[in-house]
Amino acid sequence: MSSTKSPVRPAPAIEPSTVDCGVLLVGHGASVPGAAGVLERQAGRLRDMRLFARVDWAVFVGEPTISSALAAMPQSVLHVLPYFMSGGGFAAMCGTVCGEADRSYPGRRRFIQHPPVGLDPAVSKLALDVSLRAAAKLGWSPAVTTVLLVAHGSLKR
Repeated sequence: MSSTKSPVRPAPAIEPSTVDCGVLLVGHGASVPGAAGVLERQAGRLRDMRLFARVDWAVFVGEPTISSALAAMPQSVLHVLPYFMSGGGFAAMCGTVCGEADRSYPGRRRFIQHPPVGLDPAVSKLALDVSLRAAAKLGWSPAVTTVLLVAHGSLKR
């Protein structure tokens, strides 16, 4: 990674705009084909809402790369949305990597980096709702049911 300052400014929320504005969902990816299917489907759902001129996705590992996704996005304003559960290393690198990958773009673009999806308070409510529905379906009392959320991270952050 370059030590140059990221051209990305943080933002609290994405305001819909179909005028020269795009959204790039960025995930980790994997070397296994199809591993980013959830990310691809989520980008499709957002695209179907027609809130932005363009919605695409990219991954750090695998295809499509951040460079190839940016090359296909002509918008002058791009919202970078890290598709991660927390603000760890990859989520923090999204803006810098997008800025570096975009150097070949023939004009000036503005990148707006948003917090990782998982940090949105609505995700906690969604996890609670899913857990309560699962407990009800199984006939379990939420008062005596334990929910275990499992994820992986890095020792670097």
